[in-house]
Amino acid sequence: MKGSANRQRVPVDRYVLITGASRGLGRAMVRALHEKGFHVIAGVRCATDEQALRREFSERLETVLLDVTDRDQIVATADRVGEIVGESGLYGLVN
Repeated sequence: MKGSANRQRVPVDRYVLITGASRGLGRAMVRALHEKGFHVIAGVRCATDEQALRREFSERLETVLLDVTDRDQIVATADRVGEIVGESGLYGLVN
């Protein structure tokens, strides 16, 4: 069936972290992967972006405050991602 590969769903335990998820390519990746059935962990730099994403997407979206130039936020994000994904591990990273 033509185009059926684009409609395939992924297993529920696939987690992807996307940095810069507030707008542009990052936001587009959030949408595309979420629509494919991935659990998305969206890295954003401010609380208003975090709230906007949470309103738009389902419970398969988690957000983390993340400025990739801030070491403390990187460490906190790594800890939080570990809590979220557990034994499943992180399937992918979009930076």
